[in-house]
This record gives sequence, structure tokens and C-alpha cells, in this order.
Amino acid sequence: MLKAAAERGGPTGLREVVEMLVYPSTALDANAKEDSYIRFITMLQMTHRDLFMRALAGRWNSGYTRCLAHVRSFLPNLDANVLRQRLVFTSLYLNAVMSQRETALQGGRHLFWSAPNVLENYIDTIVGLLTQPSHSADRTVGAGKRHRSLFARGRGANPARTALTKPLAKS
Repeated sequence: MLKAAAERGGPTGLREVVEMLVYPSTALDANAKEDSYIRFITMLQMTHRDLFMRALAGRWNSGYTRCLAHVRSFLPNLDANVLRQRLVFTSLYLNAVMSQRETALQGGRHLFWSAPNVLENYIDTIVGLLTQPSHSADRTVGAGKRHRSLFARGRGANPARTALTKPLAKS
């Protein structure tokens, strides 16, 4: 995909680049008895990051790094620090979701992952993660302290705590 885009002058938009990050890992080897490449890479990154980075040696991930360069080129107005953070979030999100997909599909079709447009929707969320306007540029250091203090005094609902304590709906 990356080579084809380069032959036509480069990707035409951010979504195309995100598709290049997602789709190649969806059909690594349709004939394999066990498809665990994404999970293997994810676990290696998580548990032996130094070994993983040495093994890449800047050459086995050249397509990925080229995609990141394209992502940066499509987001020139995003603060460099915010963009760096979002690229890390994107990488983690890609690893987690694609590993889960790989696990779910290991036994064949899966209700969720076989649904129409599920990968397109997933790509939408990655594009959204990358393009959401940054709120950090509008806030001061004191604003973060105020936000935390509202939760500490109970004046604001803590969405994380609410989500963890809310009972699950019965199926």
C-alpha cells in the first residue's frame, strides 16, 4: 500500500495512512494454522522493549516509520509534543486492538470482528484520536490542579470511577 501510494505521489490524506497501518496486519497469512504475529510483536514490545528495538535496528519497521512521517505531514498545526504523545497512543491502540482481533479470529469468524465496516469504524477512531483539537494548549498548569481538586472534594463526577462502579447491564 505504501509503495503504491508513493508511486502516485504519496498518500492523499491521513485516513489513507491510517489504513496503511491497519489493513496489512489483517491478513498476514490466511492459510496459517495459528496466526499470532501481532500478539507476539505486542508482547515482545511490552516485555522486552530494548531487545525489540535492537532487533528492528531501524530497518524492519521502515514502512511504519514512513507512515508516521506521513501522519506528521498531515497534521502540521498540531503541537509537536501533543503529536508525539498521540503517536504513542496510536501505537498502543493499534497493538492492543489488533492483538485482540487476532485472538478473537483465531478460531474462525467472530461475531464482532466479522461485522460489516468494523475495521472502517476502527480506522475512524484512530483518525479521531490523531485529529481531535488539542485542549492542552488552552489550559494552564493551574487548570489541571483545579480539575483534580473538584474530584477530590466530590464536586464533580469522576467518569473513571463511575464507569468502574456502575453495575453491568444483564444480558
